[in-house]
Amino acid sequence: MFDVLMLVKNDWANTGWRFFKCLQYLGLDVLALKGEFHPFYYPEQIPIHPVLAKLPNNSLILEAFELHGLAQRAKVLHFITSTLIHPGVNLQEKKIVMQHGGGAYRANHEMLNPNYNKVVNTTIIQMPDLLGHGANNEQWVYYPVDTEFLKPDFKKHGKKLKIGHFPSLPEHKGTAKIIKIMKSLEEKYGDRFEYVGVKDDKPSGRMMWRDSLNRVRDCDIIIEAMEMKAQGKTYGEWGNAALEAAALGKIVITHSLAQDLYKKEFGSCSLNIANDPETLKETLINILSLSDKEILSMKQQTRAWVEEKHSIPVTAKRLWEKVYKDLL
Repeated sequence: MFDVLMLVKNDWANTGWRFFKCLQYLGLDVLALKGEFHPFYYPEQIPIHPVLAKLPNNSLILEAFELHGLAQRAKVLHFITSTLIHPGVNLQEKKIVMQHGGGAYRANHEMLNPNYNKVVNTTIIQMPDLLGHGANNEQWVYYPVDTEFLKPDFKKHGKKLKIGHFPSLPEHKGTAKIIKIMKSLEEKYGDRFEYVGVKDDKPSGRMMWRDSLNRVRDCDIIIEAMEMKAQGKTYGEWGNAALEAAALGKIVITHSLAQDLYKKEFGSCSLNIANDPETLKETLINILSLSDKEILSMKQQTRAWVEEKHSIPVTAKRLWEKVYKDLL
């Protein structure tokens, strides 16, 4: 027997890998398997199993009965990205964790929960906008960030502050509105900042993760997102990109509709929240008015926050308390 078998078809944003690292940090005997190599070329990923590689990409309920032997030996089956991969055992006789983190659950929770709730013991919800949709035993556990791998770079990159906005999905990040604000500030504050982000709201080509990190590392301020809707549903919550920028020691501006909920659950947050163009403009003007010493202090505070609230060790402890303590 071993403790946990994690199964996923597509490990979006490499999130499953970091949860796998959390379980390892806890000292659990865990095996993680996936079906697709990530196109962003993350340097460490969950290994691909040929059985999972053959599964289709157009369904959230899949069958991989060839994994029967592994599943039988695992105490807990942990499914990621809202996808249940049936490994040929009686799921009602196993302890089941289901993890939701984005668009698949946002768009399909009404269909998924009646099926999943029959077998799922605990549901991990990564983002607050996904809470409250009827999943069994919801536990809010944000995606962790690897603060050991992502070292901070606090230095100023040039005479002007560099502001970046690098969305993977512009339509979900409010990119057109963000670009408009940046253009409106250039005339009055152009001597203080240089905007080095995307110039339009068209989808950009794929970029290797390390190259994307280097792009962020070269900035002082990162605007992650400002969009309240996605897939016709309430959205407006920060994601992995905000945590990565924070880990790299950047001042981060992003959106959130759950500030009070976050404070109650996690405490203070060092992200700068701007949910509309006027607030984004005011936030940027305030930051641009700061001295270099104050800018440095904000960067250091952001890095300290992400270490304290969302690093792998901290998330691992939360994962144990909220999920695994009652299953193992």
